[in-house]
Amino acid sequence: MKAFVLYAVLGGVVIPSPSTAAGKSASASVCHVIRDARELIGERVQVDGYVQDLGSHGFVLTGMRRNCAGILVLQIQALASNRSWWKAFGDSVGPKRATLVGTVRWVKPRYDNGRNPALKVERVLYLSSEEANPKDF
Repeated sequence: MKAFVLYAVLGGVVIPSPSTAAGKSASASVCHVIRDARELIGERVQVDGYVQDLGSHGFVLTGMRRNCAGILVLQIQALASNRSWWKAFGDSVGPKRATLVGTVRWVKPRYDNGRNPALKVERVLYLSSEEANPKDF
């Protein structure tokens, strides 16, 4: 049985409908979301990047250093009971490859004025507990 997939395109970012299965073509890079955050505020997106645990400062999603500068703050309240999320970060340190679905928002930085783009995470489509090459970050 074939599944039909519906997409909405906004500013070059493919935003999957709720019935969309995870797929590489359906994801935006974290660099794209950081760069175009102003146009994506309030939109639901599927984002590929690397999750980093900053300890007491929370979690962020980044791209590799050679691809872009900047971070996407992760609001992970919906992941409090997600065992795979906590297991990935409990077993090892370093960035983890991830595909996340959520809504883009602005957040106030902890130690600065202004605002940063953030992703209010709704679902984890993919999370690799393998570590990325540290020299890329």
